[in-house]
Amino acid sequence: DSLREAVAADANKQPDSPEPPGGGGGGPGASNQRPGGGGSGIDVSTLPNSSGVASNSKVGDTITLVLNIMGAVSVLIITIAGFKYAMSMGHPDATKRAKDTILYALIGLVVIMFARVIVGFVVTKL
Repeated sequence: DSLREAVAADANKQPDSPEPPGGGGGGPGASNQRPGGGGSGIDVSTLPNSSGVASNSKVGDTITLVLNIMGAVSVLIITIAGFKYAMSMGHPDATKRAKDTILYALIGLVVIMFARVIVGFVVTKL
């Protein structure tokens, strides 16, 4: 939040020179300009945080935390299954179990990633 405030304060500051190089005017980024404002003019109040979920949402924060924990558990399971695969010493049954565990954990990780995107979209739009 302090970074947002610093960026917002910098965006509201009037530039020392009449026109910053590459900024203002009718350039490619002109749609992001605040009317009558100087500086970068980017409205940071609507930007999501790094996780893609609005920082003022308790539900979004809770869901993000749960998804982060699930992702960490999935990576741990992949690591353990990789170790079991390496230690299977060619036994077909142990090799198959380890490969299946890795596959299912990877599928779970992909589902978690998509869930984060969906949650970020829904929470920021509501």
